[in-house]
Amino acid sequence: MSRKPAAVTVGLKYCGGCKPNYDRVALVEDLQRRLDGQAVWVRADDPAAELILAVHGCLTACADLAPCQAQPIFAISGPEGAEIFVRHIQSLKRPKFAAPP
Repeated sequence: MSRKPAAVTVGLKYCGGCKPNYDRVALVEDLQRRLDGQAVWVRADDPAAELILAVHGCLTACADLAPCQAQPIFAISGPEGAEIFVRHIQSLKRPKFAAPP
């Protein structure tokens, strides 16, 4: 019986949104749809977060990431960065679920 790999827990952190060049929320909704089953989404301050996705609206990249230094941080500032993030999540080698007893 084949098992799907475990999902990675992604802590989501948005910038303040003072001058976004794209719809950050729509982009994250698309990421959530595309990575369904491969990523579980939580707040950036959730201790279960294995990595942080910082979603910046522009190249200034002003989101305060100081509280998130314990996990790896993946920062995106537009759709191009989102594509790289998708490939990164899809490339992760995750442990398999144990077979039921």
